[in-house]
Amino acid sequence: MSYDLPEGSKNQQQSVRPLTGSYLEHLGKEAATRWGKIGGSLTDSVSVSVKHASSRLSPEQVKRVVEFANVNAYLSEFKKEGTHKIVDFGDAGPANVADVLRDMNDGGEAVTDLGISDYSRVPEKRAHAGSDDRYLEEAFAVRSSMGYPEHNPLSDVIELRDKVAGDLSHTCSELSSMEVLCDVDLTDRLYTQVKQAAMTGTTLGEVVQAWSSVSDNPAFVKEAFDRIVPRLLRDGVFQSAGAIGDSIVKTAGARYVNTEHPLVGAYADFCEGFSKLAELYASRSEL
Repeated sequence: MSYDLPEGSKNQQQSVRPLTGSYLEHLGKEAATRWGKIGGSLTDSVSVSVKHASSRLSPEQVKRVVEFANVNAYLSEFKKEGTHKIVDFGDAGPANVADVLRDMNDGGEAVTDLGISDYSRVPEKRAHAGSDDRYLEEAFAVRSSMGYPEHNPLSDVIELRDKVAGDLSHTCSELSSMEVLCDVDLTDRLYTQVKQAAMTGTTLGEVVQAWSSVSDNPAFVKEAFDRIVPRLLRDGVFQSAGAIGDSIVKTAGARYVNTEHPLVGAYADFCEGFSKLAELYASRSEL
């Protein structure tokens, strides 16, 4: 069974000494046993047990005693009813928390406080409208007449945040696509052209000379060789790293470079792709 306490009663719990659940159960059983022997109202029997408790009970503790009393009384009577199993609590019915609390506070030995005593006091001072209120009224009148701006003061910040987030997403998408292009397509095309040139007798030094017509930036040459040299060795185009070194230092005399040759075109695309990749990395770091 469950009972709801008045809101004011819930504020009184802290001023009451804690009691164990077994002790509260003892009080409930005591009340149920007394009621079973002498009859009458189970609520009155609970009130007697609560009044004679070892210390003052809080409303919550009274509630638990009532629950224990009702349960024990029900179980005791249930065992007596034979085959019909109909429990009769009498005209008063099961013990009632509100009635027990009312009895405790009306009997001159109040053991609980319903939390309403403050309402019996006469207010010492009442609020009144005075001359000082005029200044408040004027202040609120001015504020009301000003109204509120329709423009959200954070709208610019939100718009900037969304723009940066959109730019970052777009840059990351472009960066991912460009990485695939550089690592696979452009590198494969360049390797194929260098391999064919080397197998037909062109030295790597001459390859670098041809590339210089596109760009003289050594960073591109280094990036290209870092990617194609391991494959040249793996595919047996050169037998050793020393052979590759010898091929690089061998250069032909000054001669015309065919800028339309696929070897030059592949290198031009390679340089352009990696330049774009570097720009995307820089853009992402700035966002």
